Amino acid sequence: MAVPIFYPRLRYYYRTIIPLFEKPKVAAYTMLTLSFFTIAFFGIFAIKPTLATIAQLKKQIEDQKSVLTRLNDKMTQLRTAEVAYENVRPDIDAVLTALPDKPQTASLLEKLNSTLKNNSIDVTILQFSQIELREPIEASSSAGILGFALSGKASYDNIVNFVNVISQMDRIVSIDSLNIAKTEGDLLTMTIQGKAYILWKGKGK
Repeated sequence: MAVPIFYPRLRYYYRTIIPLFEKPKVAAYTMLTLSFFTIAFFGIFAIKPTLATIAQLKKQIEDQKSVLTRLNDKMTQLRTAEVAYENVRPDIDAVLTALPDKPQTASLLEKLNSTLKNNSIDVTILQFSQIELREPIEASSSAGILGFALSGKASYDNIVNFVNVISQMDRIVSIDSLNIAKTEGDLLTMTIQGKAYILWKGKGK
């Protein structure tokens, strides 16, 4: 049987090896070797998660750097756009004044009244066409019209000056017709049909 042969061999190895471990140098080297393998064995399990965490953190840092770079690029573009906008802003304001996106009837009426007063024109009629307070539902990106009619009495020079002033107004105003008739005295009667424009933005479509 193998058992009777096996046990004597174990006793032989035991009697041979044990005395070796009793020697100080052998015992020291043995403990050092076992300690090294123990540390290496458990170190793998301890270091591996740490290395994985470090790798993950490194990837997150790289991703954050990439996001930060894109944000910096966006900020640079926004600053550039802001500078460009500030450069053209006076022109934009002038365009919006000349062609507003709302009727702004009160503002136009104030300008006409001021010009009439400065030219000593005795107004008999000043009326506007039907006013759209809101953009038409089917409006496209085109100009709307705010018509007006004006009648009054003044000298010829004042009438000519009035027409010149409103033709050069900061808001776009066109004169469709101008009729001048002689009345009693030195004053003339003028009748003007004109229109101002509105730039609908076409939100309805």
